[in-house]
Amino acid sequence: MAPIVSLRAGTWLDPDHQISYSGSNYVAEAVLGSGEDHVHFAAGLGLAFERFQLDLAVDLSELVDTVSVSFISRF
Repeated sequence: MAPIVSLRAGTWLDPDHQISYSGSNYVAEAVLGSGEDHVHFAAGLGLAFERFQLDLAVDLSELVDTVSVSFISRF
């Protein structure tokens, strides 16, 4: 039996949710200034065989890149 192949792709927005300050104190503004929204691009590949499944995914953004691998065995 040939493996079942799954492909997935998408994008998502990670909005700014850090604590920020908007007053006249320039020191507090420098330390607690507002952040930015970040767009993430994600993609994945899955292979399902009779006895096991293997999945690989990536999530790419300006701040951090993440790679995830999953292995499932059926018995």
